[in-house]
Amino acid sequence: SYQVIHPNAHSFWRRKQVTGIAEAPKIRRFFNLLIDGVVVYTVIALVFYLVAYIYIYTSWIDADISGLLFGDDYPVAAFRDIVAALLHFATYFFIEAATKGRTLGKLITKTVAVQLDDSPITITQACIRSIVRLIPFEVFTAIYTEPWHDRLSKTKVVMKRT
Repeated sequence: SYQVIHPNAHSFWRRKQVTGIAEAPKIRRFFNLLIDGVVVYTVIALVFYLVAYIYIYTSWIDADISGLLFGDDYPVAAFRDIVAALLHFATYFFIEAATKGRTLGKLITKTVAVQLDDSPITITQACIRSIVRLIPFEVFTAIYTEPWHDRLSKTKVVMKRT
């Protein structure tokens, strides 16, 4: 069954009622994605800028790492992508694990990730959610069905109880 936000609302705006708490509508989850994306990519950029700053403005590093920071050949680009993916995972994982299913996007949209029985997510579930987010195009699984990071971690995103 669905809890309708507006009587003439399209299904995109409806909340799915599974247990006692209404699931977050897709539009709120979309805003979670946008806000959290800004946070995660800001963290990644700050780490890369910090490494570049340390390299450029300190004399205690003897190794030439400019190729790792600025090179464009395949091994270097792959290394940067791996580091960025690890930072992406770590940012989501630590924030979601520390706050029991909340991220900045979820705080702003008043939603929270919970287990299917509405109890707080575990560290293992936060880890699974974060790993699955690294799958290319995983974000598009949310268009017509539940996102893979929810399905594989056995979680859901619901409206936060006030």
